Formats: sequence, structure tokens, C-alpha cells
Amino acid sequence: KGNNELLAGERAAQILAFMWQEYDKDPSKNAVKPDVIHYTAVLNALSRTSSKKAVYLAQSLLDDAEQRSGMHYLFSNGDGDGDGDDDENIIFDSSSGEDNTNANTNTNRAVDPNLVPDRKCYNTVLYLLSQYFHCRNDDRERKNYIASEVLQKMKKIIDAMDQLGDVLDDDNWKPNTRSYNYLLRACSFPQLRNSIIELDDILAKMGSRIQTIDYSTLDSDDLIALEDNSVVPNIYTFNAIIQAYAASSVNNDSLDNSILQKAEKTIQALLKGNKAFRGFPPLPHLKPDIVTINSYLNVLSNSGKESAVYKAENILKFLLLGVHDSNHDNEEDPGLLCDTEAMRILQSLQIQPNAITCSTTINAIANCDELINSGQRAEELYSKMIAINSKMTSQSCHIGIINAWANEAKIKNDGSLYVDAEAALKRMKMEGFYPSEKVYNVVLSIAGYPITDEIAKRNVASSARELLFTMIEEFDDNGIAKPDIYSFNHAIKANIGLQGEMNKREGFFGAIDTFNALKRSNICAANDQTFIHMFKLLQTSITDSVECTGLCEELFHKCCKAGLATNAILRIMENILPSTSLRRIEACKVKKDGKLNVNNLPADWGRNRRVGQNQRRNRKQRSRKMYYQFRT
Repeated sequence: KGNNELLAGERAAQILAFMWQEYDKDPSKNAVKPDVIHYTAVLNALSRTSSKKAVYLAQSLLDDAEQRSGMHYLFSNGDGDGDGDDDENIIFDSSSGEDNTNANTNTNRAVDPNLVPDRKCYNTVLYLLSQYFHCRNDDRERKNYIASEVLQKMKKIIDAMDQLGDVLDDDNWKPNTRSYNYLLRACSFPQLRNSIIELDDILAKMGSRIQTIDYSTLDSDDLIALEDNSVVPNIYTFNAIIQAYAASSVNNDSLDNSILQKAEKTIQALLKGNKAFRGFPPLPHLKPDIVTINSYLNVLSNSGKESAVYKAENILKFLLLGVHDSNHDNEEDPGLLCDTEAMRILQSLQIQPNAITCSTTINAIANCDELINSGQRAEELYSKMIAINSKMTSQSCHIGIINAWANEAKIKNDGSLYVDAEAALKRMKMEGFYPSEKVYNVVLSIAGYPITDEIAKRNVASSARELLFTMIEEFDDNGIAKPDIYSFNHAIKANIGLQGEMNKREGFFGAIDTFNALKRSNICAANDQTFIHMFKLLQTSITDSVECTGLCEELFHKCCKAGLATNAILRIMENILPSTSLRRIEACKVKKDGKLNVNNLPADWGRNRRVGQNQRRNRKQRSRKMYYQFRT
């Protein structure tokens, strides 16, 4: 598992290299010579792990097989200039692979047929590349690929397979259904721009290779044979298409409606199966499965529109209960279930929703900024689903509910919804799911919104602090959910806005407890926002001028000692203290216009050098800000 799988693949690659060493140093060439079967075996071992290092190694192995086999001579017509002068000099010799890596003559160009990569070899590398952005980054020395770069590498492999099949006049070398499915899967990379254009190009090329026959007359064995040896769309093809639509709909409001309609037409073509689609012939033997439905729900989820939420809820309700609520149907944007024939066929398939179906529908609610009650709506949907089928719960469901409460709090600007989000978090933990630090931070962030009720605001601030301390304890005990600076800043910010002198004072010293916990934890370092929140609390919480001056001086020294004094903080200090008190703070200087500026600090304060890239990234600091450090 994990690294052990990668080690197995690396070990297999080392054995392959050892075989070449033994073969190359044997003058009689009696040692076993590696062939494409050995290369494919190593690639299969690498494909069993989610590692970017495995992807890089697989590519280098494919390049090595291509080079040693001499297949580049086939593409260059013998002499490398592409003019066909030396076609007669190409010979097929299974003993020639060791000489092709450094051949410099224009005599016989030997091609080893046992080493030329075959379809299975190429498809394994295509699979690894299609999983690239789902792999862990365990090769820090190499620069990561961007999405378009991965797609171009895959297209290059497809082209090489086509070219090889043409040169050898053998379709067994050309891409098959699986090859194109991997290529389509790459179009679902969220990082890929113009994915719809790429998708259309791939589908057009794929459609030109499909055999026009009556697929309804073929049995399952015949279909599998056709998929293995030619290009015949299967359900994985259609699922990859819809997943590409889902990825392209992220943050793409201008294309949302067209993308959604394309996804719906794709499913309708699958359901009916009696018409040609995107260059594909009628495929009556194919029908949607639960992955198809979940992919379509993902398109709706990424849309962020209220109409998409109604569609997602209707799909889920229809699959569970066979009921279609037509109250929210839109003639201009009818949706999947408005087609009577498609709805009838979908019902006959008896597709059973799973936990992903439920969580994706909840995400559609959480991602919609047009809903003012997204948290409550997500809770109600989850309760109904669990009442019908208790197995539909998952970690993603709980995360979606928490995100829905956060979205509702943002829209309403209401921090009292923290109570509901925290309850959802506790339920998630009771059901055996472990929230990450991001989930904790989403809950803590809600506590920073205003709350009109004084008692509720105080309780939320206290609960947020307790939740942070629980998070720290759990991290110390089992290493799960490591708090970051955002966790501490959210807990400190929760104390801003308290009413009443006693509540304000209690909130400020509660924030000091949080600040001191940050210093003691050694988990992360304070940033400028930490001190801005603290100064704002000081400004609104401490009314005694002497006490306020002392606390301000102490806090300001800590800020400058950390190298985080900025003009924004000095502006807050000017609002807190009168000029007479400002002069009493060591190393502060008032300009003639009565304003402080970090550039005018006396010599006791030294300008710190710019922080490096790694430090800046770790501290989450803005790139052009100058920092200062108090010289003690």
C-alpha cells in the first residue's frame, strides 16, 4: 500500500535495468534480453500506486523502450530525414535493441519487434497520466506538470499509436476504446482551461473511428472484443464526457447553461439510444449507471444556481421514491426529468442512489449563493435520506452540510449559525468521521460574523475558543487536524463585537488566552492579521487609558519583535491612543501631521529584510509588504 507499492514498482524497474546490464555485457548475447512484456510488467507495477514519481518513471521507461526498439526509424523512413531514400535499410531484428540507443551510421536501421511498445504498454502510461492530478507529490525535485502539458503528452502517445499502426499496417497497434477513455478522463482536470474545446476535438476524432454497425445484435462478449480491438464507446466513455462537463462548469458562469444542457443531452442520448450522438452511432445497448447520475449531479453542484439545486433534489427524490416534483420545472431550462420518455426509461433501470449521490446533492445546496437557507435545507435533505437509507451517510455529506451552514452565515451575515455548524461537526465525529483542519476552520470562521443577541455572541466566542483548544488537544494526541494560523485568527476574531463592558473585557482576555496558546503551541506563527484582530479588540474592550496604554505597548512590542509592524497596525494604534500616550510608547514617532508611519520609526527600530519565498508562503504574508523588527 502507498509507498510500498511505489517501492515495488521502483524495484521492478531496477530489475529491468539489471537485465539490460547483464545482456549488454554478455558478448555471446546468451543472457535473457528484455522485451515489451517486461516493460509492461514494470508499468503495471507502477500503475498500482498514486504517485507522481511513478508517472515520471513510467514515462522514462516508455521512452527507453521506444529508443531501444528502434521504432523511430519506422517514423523517419529509414535515414531520419523523412524522404524515404533508405526504406530498404530498415530490418526487423530481435537481437538489435542494444545498439539502437547510440546508432550513428546510415547503414542498416534495425527495429526489434519484441521491444516495440504495444497497445497495452501505451495504455498503461495513458492511465498513469490520466491519474496525475490525483497522485501525491512525492518528487519535490521535479517541477509539476500543468494540466495542458499532461493532456498534450497523452495526445502525443495517441498519435504515436496511430502512426505505428499505419506504418505496420496493423490496427492492433492503434488506440482502442480504453485509450480514448483515458484521454477523455484528462479533460476532467479542474486545472485544464478550454476543456470543452479539447473535449470536442477528442470526440470528433473518436467518432471518425467508430464502426457503424448494429450494436444491438452483439452479445456482451462480442462488445468486449470490439472495445479491446477498436473504438466503441462504452458507459465509461459517456461518464468521462459528463465528468469533463462538471469540471469545466467550475467558476465558469458564462457557459453554465450550455454545459448543463450538453450534460443533459448526453444522458438523454444514453437513455433513448436510438439516435446518433456527437458522431457516435445509435448505441441502444448502453444505459446510464449510478456513476453517470453522480457525474450529472456534479455538473449541477458546480453550477451554483438555485434552479440546479431543484434539479439535483428532484433527481435524488426520483431515484429513491419514483416521484417527480414539477413545481419548479422551467420551460426554458427543462432539465432531465421533463422528458417523459427519458424519465420512464430511467425509472425502469431502477438505479439505486448511494452516499456519493447524497453528498453531491448536498454540495449543490452548499455551493448555491442564491439560497438564503442553504444550511437548513441541507440538514433537512440529509435527515430524509438517512431515514430512507442509513447507509447514505459519508464524510462528504457532513462536510457539505457544514459548508452549507457557512454559506448561509455568509449570505445572512449571521454568526449565530455557528451553533448549527458546530452541532454538525460533533455529529460527524460521533459517526466516526475525522474532520480535517479545513473543516474546523470553516466552522470557526462562522463565529466571526456579527450576532445581535449579546448572550449568544458571548457563548459563540467561548465555544469557538473551546473548539480550537479541542482541536489542539486532538492534534497532540493523534496528529489529526493540525491547527493553522487561520484557526487561531478565527477564534480571536470571534471576540470582536461583544457588547457590554464586562463581556468586552472577558472577550479580550479570552483572545489573549488564544494568543498565548498560539505562542506556546509551536504549531504555527502569528501573522499581521493576528495582531490586527488583537488591536481591534483592545480598541473596543479596554476603557481604562492607563491599562490600555500598557497593553498596547506590550502588544506593539510583540508585533514588532515578530517583524509584523505595518502601517495598518499603526493606523489602529492612532485610533486607540491619544498622541500623548503614543509618545510614551518606545520607538514610536509622531510626524508633524500627527500620523505615524513605519518609515519614520527611530533608529531603535530596524527595517527587516524582505522575507524569502518559503517564509512568505508559510506565513501567508503579502508579497510586497515590508516588515520591521525591534532590536532588543
